[in-house]
Amino acid sequence: MPQQKRTYDNAGLNDDQSVLNSQNSAIKTTKLSQCNETKPLGLLTSSLTKDQDIAGISDTESCSSLDSETWEEVVDPDIPPESSTIEILCSEVITKPKEKRQGITRQQRKQHSTLHKVHLLTLLSAALHRNAKCCNAMLQSMLMSLLPFHLIQGIETLRQQKSPTLPYLTDLLQWWCRQLDLPKHTNIDFKNVSSINSRCFQVLQDFGLSNHEEKSNDTETFTLGFVALCRSIGLDIRLVVALYPIPLSLSLKKMDAVHNPLNLWCEVYSWDQQLWIPLRIESCTVYDPLRPWDAIEQKSLCYVIALEPCNIIKEVTRRYASLWSTTTRKLRLPLKESGDGWWKLSLWFYSKSFKSTRDEHEDNVTSILQLTESMPNTFSGFVDHPLYALERHCKQNQVIYPNGKKHIVGTFKGEPIYPRTHVQTIRSSESWKRFGYQIKSGESGVVLKQKSLADSSKSFNIEDQDMFIDSNETNGSVWLYGEWQTEPLEPLALIDGIIPRNDFGNIEIFHPRMIPRGAVHIRGKGACHIAKQLEIDYASAITGFQFGRGKPIPLLDGIIVTAENGEIILEGLGEEERAKRNAYLQKRQLDALGRWKRLTIGIISRARIFRDYYRDTA
Repeated sequence: MPQQKRTYDNAGLNDDQSVLNSQNSAIKTTKLSQCNETKPLGLLTSSLTKDQDIAGISDTESCSSLDSETWEEVVDPDIPPESSTIEILCSEVITKPKEKRQGITRQQRKQHSTLHKVHLLTLLSAALHRNAKCCNAMLQSMLMSLLPFHLIQGIETLRQQKSPTLPYLTDLLQWWCRQLDLPKHTNIDFKNVSSINSRCFQVLQDFGLSNHEEKSNDTETFTLGFVALCRSIGLDIRLVVALYPIPLSLSLKKMDAVHNPLNLWCEVYSWDQQLWIPLRIESCTVYDPLRPWDAIEQKSLCYVIALEPCNIIKEVTRRYASLWSTTTRKLRLPLKESGDGWWKLSLWFYSKSFKSTRDEHEDNVTSILQLTESMPNTFSGFVDHPLYALERHCKQNQVIYPNGKKHIVGTFKGEPIYPRTHVQTIRSSESWKRFGYQIKSGESGVVLKQKSLADSSKSFNIEDQDMFIDSNETNGSVWLYGEWQTEPLEPLALIDGIIPRNDFGNIEIFHPRMIPRGAVHIRGKGACHIAKQLEIDYASAITGFQFGRGKPIPLLDGIIVTAENGEIILEGLGEEERAKRNAYLQKRQLDALGRWKRLTIGIISRARIFRDYYRDTA
């Protein structure tokens, strides 16, 4: 029997068993011929043996069948395999979910800002304490007694403004460095060192300026001693302190970066140059007054204050910060009322009551030094830069005008750089009225602002009211205009003495120019009540909006009436105020009389009790 190749699918063992059963049935039902008719015995035996192995027939059965039956070739029937579905159950692979990075909440940011302020005030107090040590009269006297004769003579000519300040200041600084053995960072010849150097250091240690038993390169001690020495001989010197509070960023790396929260040096005023000359005591260096930023590392500079005698403080951060616009201002409190305004208010208590000519000149020099600051070298450095701006950083309500090649001050990676003064704020026509301006005739809008879905859900401030005030615009969009397209607002005139009103019966007075001609604005809570009593035509004045919970709330302040009725309303307000005042005084008088009555009755009752009962008991 010829062997046929069969292909099995994934139906399993049941399909194989069905095929074998069909073969057995076909072999058993086939009629076999006689053994001696057609085929040789050997060939027949070999083929029979193979078929026996396949069909599972025993030897005895095969011999008996050879005698009576003949073998025939039968084609196996084509039986389609039974289809079945195999389900494989796999255990679910459990992966560890990624931890979501928790953002910084507003409360955490506020707490960290408060901690920054507290640390800043602590450092300010420490600076005041060190400045007070320099004003010790006994310390100044003992340090002055150590000065050599030629330095004492030089100070007399310097006081009379007959010699320049810089040469004398250099000699004084070199002498001070020699007394304290500071040859590490200096180029001074220390071969002839005075024998009183130990005495100079001992004076500083006796007055608590140094806690070291042995002389060392204590920067703070040497700086405070030099400030006290200069004040003793009459030089105008200020103790300059750089404050390094904990950073506003919540990054731990930045918090660990600052090790010493105070950095001290000094500056002396030069009468001939009219500039403050920075000095570094530990390096015995006199710096250029027009390059004061060389005296300190700029990377982490935050706050720099200069302290004069009597604890007068002046902030000089902008003069010492060469990277003010790009780095320094980002490390400080933000320019808000609760940030930079709080810091200015804290220093106001220690500032001068008036500005002298020297202070005004110093401010002018600082403004000039800021103009020499180099341009940023990154795109992020141009964000809110006080001098330069890129068009890509303009907000939705900002445009650059005038623009063009004539107004470009440079380029950065192919993008034009404009002065910050060319960044103009654009507003809607109704928003410009709040500032007392109106759009010129024939002007077209610069930008068409579309109202988004987020605009109706977020809270707004007084500077972002365009989408709510411009309710007459269609399709939820509004045209924005620039200041160069506006002119002063011309108030409307009253028609037949009737106050104009909106749909809600009020009148919008966001600016004094919005008051109609022939009308007056009377402020006060009682004005509306007086107008109702006198039956005078009026309209409540809306002076602004308070935005919260996604909708504007109008703020009412006073009423608008005609000029003739305004005097009547004012007289009525005055009369009502006098009546309230008299009623208050009368009530107060009655209360006082009642208290005096109770006191008098109590005294009389006490005297009667003592007269009737106390004597009998005694």
